[in-house]
Amino acid sequence: MMDFAGPPEPLVSDGDVRIVYPAEFDTGETELRSTELGVWRCRQCGTETKTGIVDGELEEPYQCEGCERQGPFVHAGDGVSLDDVNTAISAGDMWYPPSEVSDENQSELWDDVFQYLWDHWDANDTDIYIGLTAYALSTWFRGNLTFVPHLMLMGKTTGGKTRLLNTLARVSYRAIVTASATPASMFRLIDESNVTYYISEYHGLEYDARRELDNIVRAGQKRGEKVTRAEQASRGYLPQVFDPFSHVGVATQYTPDDDIINRCVQIRSSPANRDMPATFDEDRARDIRNRLLFARYRLLEGDGSDEKSEWQHAEERAYAYLEERGIEGRTREKLLSLVTVADLWDRVEELGPFVDRVVQQDREAAADSEDALFVEALRECAFDEVGSIQTLDDGDPFASVSIPLSGIADRYEQITGDEKSNQWAGQLRSRLGLEKERKRDGTVISDRDLRPKLRELCDEHNLEWEPLESNGHIKELDESEKEPGRCELCGNNRTLTHREEDALICADCAQEGMSA
Repeated sequence: MMDFAGPPEPLVSDGDVRIVYPAEFDTGETELRSTELGVWRCRQCGTETKTGIVDGELEEPYQCEGCERQGPFVHAGDGVSLDDVNTAISAGDMWYPPSEVSDENQSELWDDVFQYLWDHWDANDTDIYIGLTAYALSTWFRGNLTFVPHLMLMGKTTGGKTRLLNTLARVSYRAIVTASATPASMFRLIDESNVTYYISEYHGLEYDARRELDNIVRAGQKRGEKVTRAEQASRGYLPQVFDPFSHVGVATQYTPDDDIINRCVQIRSSPANRDMPATFDEDRARDIRNRLLFARYRLLEGDGSDEKSEWQHAEERAYAYLEERGIEGRTREKLLSLVTVADLWDRVEELGPFVDRVVQQDREAAADSEDALFVEALRECAFDEVGSIQTLDDGDPFASVSIPLSGIADRYEQITGDEKSNQWAGQLRSRLGLEKERKRDGTVISDRDLRPKLRELCDEHNLEWEPLESNGHIKELDESEKEPGRCELCGNNRTLTHREEDALICADCAQEGMSA
């Protein structure tokens, strides 16, 4: 007999609402049981009386049909609390609940989720469907996870972003898709109802709502993080603590802040290139959810067992897989649950291209971050200083250079077009662990270990060690010619640093062109 674990879940079918839950035998083994909402047990004689749901609420019997006493009554179902009952009452209106627990075709779940996504949303690359399949499956096992991946869907209006979220919602655990939200509703839905939260119009949210959603994205990726808010009560404002740990999907036309993007798996969405059905196949989606619910109860970890579970073995293999590829830090946190799920369905090899995609995204994001741009400015100033000094210190000219913070701020402005202060440069210097020296005309970076530190920072932020040199048909502009503008190759607004024939281009495109 299989062991099952997990909290009670609502089942909704043709207006009939039930709750399913794992019940334990005296032997320690478990089975899945279900109870219908609105069935009450008399504590005096044990007789069960059904009243049902009235105006969205449970109504206790007036008196027991067995002993004719006026209770007390308890809702039937040994593993069911009134909180579970309240969740079940509202489940059909908030998300797409299963209608039953089905153990059929468990091995085919991966293929069926993949095919459902394929049939209802169009992507340019097959590996995106594979990654989204792993993502949807992972939402059902959130109770096992230490880290969750978030999704960032980016694209223009009518680009398919909302359709993808609505497709994912039908095969994800307790998924809600909303175009607008208030901070209070976000926190309560995630904290109290454990939903998977999809926002289809991030860019259209009010400022306060967007800021609070950003807090959920920041704090909701790792188990144990908390968000505190002050809420009005009868005695003034009282602190409230919420658990934001959940899968979050955000669709937006505009690029959010770097620290939000860095916590998300990015999916580019565009209008479909093939015919899509006008409506969703709800029966098929319900069948998939019914089978996913069984997988959830089978794979969620229970309490007290000394033996490693099937999930724990898969997670260990996922850690090893990521370590072999040198994937660590936040990228590993985003990929761990996806690789674990793929391992359970023997699809790790298929997931490989999607893993490579996420790794490349994170490298590019790191290279574009504020820290990376600071390192780029520092690197160029350092090489300028090394080229100008005449004496060497222990054979290493980097150990002798003094780089003014003002010079780094000026170079940063040349690269990005953003004006920064010397104080800002000093804060980043401190954060990156570089030594300073105060001089009469200002603070400078003076570090005997500048070479190894700077080289490590370049590697960390996916930057070349040496600045770009002119090469062939690509020529670097004089410093006086470099200015902000739109790159004629990539179309991004960056400082134009090079010329390719008659086109003015940015440093990234110049680097790509010279390495081609």
